[in-house]
Amino acid sequence: MSGQCPFEQPLSRDSTERVIFISVSAFSGFLSLSGSSLIIYHILRGGRNRLSRIRNRLVLGMSIVDVFYSAAFGLSIIPSPQVTSCSIGMGNLSTCTAQGFFMHLGMAVPAYNAMLSLFFLMTICYNMDQNTIVRTYEPFMHAYAVLPPLITAIIGAKKKLFFNEIAPCWVGDICRSLGTCEEGWGAEFGNGKWLVICTYIFTGTNVIVAASCMPIIYMVLQKINKATRRHAFRSVNYTDVQNQRPSQIEFAASESLKQAFLYFAAFSVTYTWSFVDIVFYKPLHTSLRLPGWYYIVWGATFPLQGFWNFFAYTRPIVSAYRRRENDNTISYIFAIRTIFFNMSNGESFIGGRRRRSRAFDVPSEVAVRDNSSAATAADHHSFQDEIDECYESDFDDSEFNTEDSLESSIQ
Repeated sequence: MSGQCPFEQPLSRDSTERVIFISVSAFSGFLSLSGSSLIIYHILRGGRNRLSRIRNRLVLGMSIVDVFYSAAFGLSIIPSPQVTSCSIGMGNLSTCTAQGFFMHLGMAVPAYNAMLSLFFLMTICYNMDQNTIVRTYEPFMHAYAVLPPLITAIIGAKKKLFFNEIAPCWVGDICRSLGTCEEGWGAEFGNGKWLVICTYIFTGTNVIVAASCMPIIYMVLQKINKATRRHAFRSVNYTDVQNQRPSQIEFAASESLKQAFLYFAAFSVTYTWSFVDIVFYKPLHTSLRLPGWYYIVWGATFPLQGFWNFFAYTRPIVSAYRRRENDNTISYIFAIRTIFFNMSNGESFIGGRRRRSRAFDVPSEVAVRDNSSAATAADHHSFQDEIDECYESDFDDSEFNTEDSLESSIQ
């Protein structure tokens, strides 16, 4: 390395901001990697039972990709090459290419988010049978999510389009470090400008798909909830309707709506900073000097997709656990620990909770179910199986799948 860097570096080699950026990127990457790894562990530990569900397979694919992406981003500028005097990294061109490959492959994560939104839309709003989705749509979902990022990542690595000396490696050109970039949009991307445009289009499409599905799902579930409430009101008096806990259908509808929104929220929060970068691209990039705080906020928020996905994935499980125990005071952490890591103790804990819960006023149909399940749980179901059954209703039941069937049953 020789000469002087043609622009003022916001994260110079000896700056405090550089140390903070490396630290927050590593911490955020670790959180995301841990979240995705726990999701993978939970799904695979459930064996065929959990893998038989389309939603879990989509989440599994998303989590596998996110593990590689989080690890790559968590390394921060460590793999960045040391070619010119602008470099603040510790790697070489090979390590930069490897990081850029997995960073670009991470574009499959928002694509999987869009496919999850479509899955919720198809099962909740359009009464699609699970077997139909498996045969007709699921292969396309995985192919759409993985193949475009994978193919373009391979092309980018082969053509050596990944380069950056002042940030984690992605599409870039050495002209930025040399100060020889031409005027105009995307000059610092060099020959990889087309790859950046394709990425923006691909990610933007996923945002539109996911955002379009959410209000439709919400309106349909609201209609279903009102219909079931009207049916309940006709069956029993108003006081009983107010006091009884939600039915299994209402519970499944509510939790699926919340999970769909949480996955979308995780995606939105993670990529908000990228959206800001695109909208304010010209004022941020014209001088080639981004402020140090920009990198620090980016490093703290951008790798967190797997961390937020973990909460979206586990929330309905915890809700089902609390519902099963008829105790909403169970802490989130305790429920996660019991469900994920302490199955044997969970069995005895469940029994004790269930016995105490009988003192509460529970609707008769729920009490009958609890009594029968308590008598046969040891023989037929494990603790985790019952939790799965409680929240993993993929809307296969004809009474729930569409508003039409629900309305007809009420009328």
